[in-house]
Order: sequence, then structure tokens, then C-alpha cells
Amino acid sequence: MKYDSNHLKRLIRLLILPILLIVSELACTGTMEDMLVNGQPSFQCPTAIPVIQPTAPPGFATGIPQPTVTPVVIRPPRPFYLDDNIEAGGIQFRLSNVVALSGTKPIAVWQLKVTNQRSTPYEFFPAGQIVVSQLADGQIGQWGASEAAAREAGLAFRYESYHLNPRETQTVQMAAYLPGSTPAQFVYRLDPTTSSTSNIITWVNQPNPYC
Repeated sequence: MKYDSNHLKRLIRLLILPILLIVSELACTGTMEDMLVNGQPSFQCPTAIPVIQPTAPPGFATGIPQPTVTPVVIRPPRPFYLDDNIEAGGIQFRLSNVVALSGTKPIAVWQLKVTNQRSTPYEFFPAGQIVVSQLADGQIGQWGASEAAAREAGLAFRYESYHLNPRETQTVQMAAYLPGSTPAQFVYRLDPTTSSTSNIITWVNQPNPYC
């Protein structure tokens, strides 16, 4: 999928409402500082190098140079892919298990795994920070998770913020109603106080073609 930076800017403008939801949700807890993530998101493919066994006859040199591997690194504004372990400021994010279901309306179901690898707490509000941002038929918008969609999909989902202490992991299953089609792209806002493209994680709904 060719990625257009102007397309990303349109998506960012569509995320203004989730910002208001996040601020409202966290206003009572006073944990906005714990929610901020400093650092650009990145993903690097595993770079395991195959071992070549020497086959030279006795008495001949057996030293065979190993192949050189250049790692594939993805950073914004390029999109990430399903099951990529994305690192950003000591927090790791992984989107997986995206499914489209039929209900009273089409339902997108997905799983978000968040791991706090830093030495301070991390707070996130998935219902306001991650949305389906594009459909397979080309529609662009913001379709966020809801308890109603989760109930219809048979999921237990908390429409609230999650607190992670250092080294803790939280996996959240989410569901959102769609106007039609299937999810093609997701967006997660790392910092709800800014519209900087470096603070946006964008996933496309397909496996990583590089690794």
C-alpha cells in the first residue's frame, strides 16, 4: 500500500474528538503525565543470520564469510503492520487478531497489547486513543471502540483508562461498529495533546511483507 503524508494529515484532523474524550476520562485521575510517550515509534525486523556449514574437503580452508543482512526499520510516517512489536519511549505496542464480524451493523474486532518497559507508570485510554481510520472500500473516518459493539461481539471491554506499572502488560480486546466494509487501517495517538505526525502510530490491516 502506497502511503501518502497528506492522507495522514487528514487522519490526524479526524482525531480531535478522541482527544476531548481522553481529557475528560483522565481529568479526575490526574494521570495525564503518565499518559505521555516521548520518542518516535519504530519497528525493526528480526535480523537472524543463517549459519552456513562448511563443506570443504580435509586440508582445505573452511572459513566461509557469513552473509550481510541489512535490518528493515519502519518509522512514521510509514505505516506499521499487524503483529509488529512497535517501540516508543519505553512502551511497546502490538496490534493483532483483526476480524470483521456481521451484526446489527458490521463490527471490527481487534486486540491491542501494551507493555510498559520504562521505569515510570503508563496510563492509556484505548477507547479514545485508537480508532479504525480507514475501511477497505476507501472510506476515511474515525470509528472507535464501544461497549455496545464489544457486547454484541461477545467481548469483555472496559470503557476506561488502564494503568500499567513498570514491566506490566495489558492486552485489550476491542470492537467498533463500522458503516460497512472491513477495517483497512488503524491509528493510535501516543500523545493526545499534540497533532504531530511523529506521535501517531498507523497500522495497515495486513501482515508485514518484509519479515
